[in-house]
Amino acid sequence: MTREELLNLLKNNKVDEDTYDFGAGHGYYDDQFLLNRKGKKWVIYYLERGKKIKLKNFIDEEEANDYFYNLLTNNKCS
Repeated sequence: MTREELLNLLKNNKVDEDTYDFGAGHGYYDDQFLLNRKGKKWVIYYLERGKKIKLKNFIDEEEANDYFYNLLTNNKCS
């Protein structure tokens, strides 16, 4: 899915915006999931107490968006 589709699905499913970010985080140390581009890869992190814990790397942005959506909606991630 595209980033726009991802954002629409997260909004429609009422996923709390404080639980995720597409940058460096919200600037405080609350737990949240991050989806960032790093070089040619897309990386999903979990931010806990200001520390990033890497979860998964993707080459394809749409695959990363799909995984991120499933992660945030508590669906099984493959």
